[in-house]
Amino acid sequence: ILTACGGKPGAEAPETTATSGVAAVAPIACADLARQAVPNATFTLAVPVAAGAFQPAPSAAPPMGPPADYSKLRAFCRIAGTISPVPDSTIGFELWLPSDGWNGKILQVGNGGAAGSIVYSALAEGLQRGYAVSNTDTGHVGGGGDFSWAAGQPERLKDYAWRSVHETAVTGRALTTLHYGKEPAR
Repeated sequence: ILTACGGKPGAEAPETTATSGVAAVAPIACADLARQAVPNATFTLAVPVAAGAFQPAPSAAPPMGPPADYSKLRAFCRIAGTISPVPDSTIGFELWLPSDGWNGKILQVGNGGAAGSIVYSALAEGLQRGYAVSNTDTGHVGGGGDFSWAAGQPERLKDYAWRSVHETAVTGRALTTLHYGKEPAR
C-alpha cells in the first residue's frame, strides 16, 4: 500500500497508473480538459461536438480514400493541440472522445506518405466504433508527398519517424483517463 507524502499510515495516495502517470479520479468534463496539466501539451480546443455536427475546416487536407459521412457521427469531445517534448518539436494532434458508448479502449490512427495533417476520416471511423481515437500530423504541416519540411530539421525527422506517435499516445491516454475517470482497457 502506498501512503501519501510523509508516510502517515491510513493516508493513501491517489491511485496512479503506470502507463499515463495520471491518478484515477472523478471524470472531467470536455471543456475542462484544456485546463489540465499534461506534460509537454498545449491545447487549442476542447469542445463538445453534437451528433452529426462536425465539419472539417476548409483548409484541412483532402481525405485519403473515400470521404467520411460526418453527418452520422455520434456526439463527442474534440480536443486539439500541440505537444512539444523538445525545442524545435511541435507535434499537432487531435483526440476524439465518445460522449456515450465508449468501448473502454483507445485507438490511434495513422496517415500516409509524409503525413503532415490530421486525418479526420480515420478519426470518424474509430469514433463510430466507440473508441477514444487520436491522430497526429507527425510534427509538421504539409502534403502526403512533400518532404521539404525535413531538410535540416533533425528534430522534425525524429517526430516523423517515431516521437509524434509515442507522444500522441501518451497524451491521448492521459486525457482519456482524465475525461472518463479510468484508464483505457487497451
